Amino acid sequence: MPAKAKAKPRPLWACPRCGQRFVSPNMWHSCVRMTVGDHLRGRPKEVVDLYRRFAKIVKELGPGVRAVTVKTGIGFMVRVRFAGVVLQKGGLRANFWLKRRIDSPRFAKVEYIPPNNYIYSFHVRSPDDLDDEVRGWLGEAYRVGVQEHLSSKVAARP
Repeated sequence: MPAKAKAKPRPLWACPRCGQRFVSPNMWHSCVRMTVGDHLRGRPKEVVDLYRRFAKIVKELGPGVRAVTVKTGIGFMVRVRFAGVVLQKGGLRANFWLKRRIDSPRFAKVEYIPPNNYIYSFHVRSPDDLDDEVRGWLGEAYRVGVQEHLSSKVAARP
């Protein structure tokens, strides 16, 4: 028997006012139009360099990653936002979304959103903070961004 074709994901909804794209219609957002350049302008070179290194790592995770800006920071998305940064004086406050709990003393904050969503925040103060452990977390977050967990649930159904 031939393998069943994967269902094509529903197109992203675009806000008619600002053009931001979301997986569901009418999701709350600020409709502020900013660019990555707006966030980087006037920042210390060290902070800009950390952002560029972080963005390069995230964009190398897989196809379709794009930076999306909001008033307070820069997010990264494929189908959904899965990681982001806020530029600060001493570096970055980075975050990512996983569908499971992990523990690390590196996390400044872990936010639980039931039933199984975790937003992890950590500080990036030097290039050494963007190590293999962080790359692994971001790789898993990328798979959340492409909504891999949804296709595996469909495949697991009888």
